[in-house]
Amino acid sequence: MLTGRRAFDRGNPIETLAAILKDEPEPIGAANPRIPPPLAWIVERCLAKAPEGRYAATADLLHDLRAVGSRTPIPGPRKTTLASAARTAVAALALAGAGWMASSFMRAAPVDAPQWQRLTYEQGFVDSARFAGDGQTVVYSASWDNRPFAVFTTTTTSPESRALDLPPAGVLAVSRTGELAVSLDCVYVQASGVCAGTLARVPQLGGAPRELAGGIRSADWSPDGSLAVARLVSNLPRLSVEYPMGTQLSPDGLGHVRVSPDGTRVAWSAVQESNLQAVMLHDASGTRALSRGWTFISGLAWSPGGDAVFVSGVGPDVRDDAVIRVGMDGSQRAVVRGMRRMLVLDAGAGDRLLVAWTNSSTRMEWWGPGDPDRPRDLTWLGDSFLDAASVDGQRILFTVRAAGTMEWASQPDLYPVYVRTADQQPAVRIASGYGVALSPDGRWALTRTRPEEGLADLVLVPLGPGEPRTLDRGGLDTGSGNSIATFADSDRIVLRARVPGQPWRTYVQRIGGGPPVVVPHEPGFVDSPLAPDGDRFVAHRPDGSHWLASLSRADVARPLPIPSEQLPLAWSTDGRALVLWREEGSGGIVSRLDLTTDIETTMRRIEPASRAGFVGFRGMTASRGGAVVMGSETRMLGALYLITGAR
Repeated sequence: MLTGRRAFDRGNPIETLAAILKDEPEPIGAANPRIPPPLAWIVERCLAKAPEGRYAATADLLHDLRAVGSRTPIPGPRKTTLASAARTAVAALALAGAGWMASSFMRAAPVDAPQWQRLTYEQGFVDSARFAGDGQTVVYSASWDNRPFAVFTTTTTSPESRALDLPPAGVLAVSRTGELAVSLDCVYVQASGVCAGTLARVPQLGGAPRELAGGIRSADWSPDGSLAVARLVSNLPRLSVEYPMGTQLSPDGLGHVRVSPDGTRVAWSAVQESNLQAVMLHDASGTRALSRGWTFISGLAWSPGGDAVFVSGVGPDVRDDAVIRVGMDGSQRAVVRGMRRMLVLDAGAGDRLLVAWTNSSTRMEWWGPGDPDRPRDLTWLGDSFLDAASVDGQRILFTVRAAGTMEWASQPDLYPVYVRTADQQPAVRIASGYGVALSPDGRWALTRTRPEEGLADLVLVPLGPGEPRTLDRGGLDTGSGNSIATFADSDRIVLRARVPGQPWRTYVQRIGGGPPVVVPHEPGFVDSPLAPDGDRFVAHRPDGSHWLASLSRADVARPLPIPSEQLPLAWSTDGRALVLWREEGSGGIVSRLDLTTDIETTMRRIEPASRAGFVGFRGMTASRGGAVVMGSETRMLGALYLITGAR
């Protein structure tokens, strides 16, 4: 439809079949340069040789096609081929029940539509990019093929990139004199979309980096060479916004700090009431909110004239990711609309924007004892997040989080919770919200609601006949998402909860009725399943330490040699050891901690199914004894684009 010819056509069926299996198709943009890169990206993803490179669910493909078809009218190929392509397309779309797309694909593109130019072509994703002083050179950082983040340069006139002679790092900013602010040995933080590490400065042409400060999530140069930063302080969830570095402007930053071209103003993202986000502005008159009501903010950049900031994310009136131009008077106008995970990174003269466009997906995987190197894919409807598993690892509880679409994210009842068996039988939907835990006897699933306002409720959902029951939370805050809770036995649950505004504690609640009751002798909160005896568990205390704890006895408590970043997954069948998980390199290590000797031994190493775009594992758990390991694997694949005409 888009090029007027087939992706693979070698003149005879045998050679065509060989090409389908082994060859890469001609790039869509080369066959028809008028096709917008977003649509070319969709087609190329559908044609990916590796299954993990393709769409995980038709819902994802449909969402992306709707976004392109409704917002970027698509020109067809030359008129001599368009008619025949249209006839074929109409027939195909009718069979697919998608005839709504035809008129969008056949319209001529408006003259003032933004033009997209792809700048990177490797397998992986870009986290940051900046225009250099000449306006044509682009400095960016990316993780290609799951290698550590590195800094590269390219130009707007060449498809090739060159790696700078630097240690692994992410680029934070480029000064007017060509000096780089970089984040050395940075670790990608998925929640905020940044690569966090040690702030250093280095000449763009090369040299040894000079380290300045640790815990920096974002930084930007001012015209006079000073730095504005968003700094992690004492492991608090929010960041200290400082300008110049060392002088705090706000303790409630999220990152994306940017200095105006004249150096007189600073903009950054921050948390506001009801966990919504805002664009904050500081100038000579003080600090104020420039734009409120964002669900999330993924990127921020000043316009070259300093009269506006470009903001990417999901805003008050934007259901899909978009780039919004926010004027100094608070006026807002969408300049680019696209699909999810579109991040604005920088703005240049001539209505030009640097945008990273990333497709992310989360798949559930099951590593059994017989074939540890070939995980079983249990993903359902795309973006499946593992929440819990049965004691034997043969049944899982999981949540499909929007299948990647923002329409779902804005509706609490559209986060479906499912149970599925490891033999890959179809999943059964049991609730909406988040999955939390499965009872040892297989009768109950514990779920959590997603209220638009107020505190979440815990709900017991029968896995057989019966009606769901909302538990009495006694006015306690039981957290959000899939915060930790587990079954002690078939009659009790153990959960992390708190009196609003007070520290998290461990509580016990009987499923037969009554509110949660605090475990008075334990200052931490539950961080593991319960032992086979239904009494012992691992507690996570406020200082980050792990302790062996008991529901009934205070004298059992003792510290465990488990670092704060290591996670307890399960117990041994005799209750004398713990199965632990820690991330290491591109994968993770499952180990066994003997509670009698405190000796830890490695059980197995878990590797991702593919390294391209791999971000990390989430929701890791294991069967009792650790013979089966399960978790969700998050992958991001994307590219850097130059957009011109974004007015």
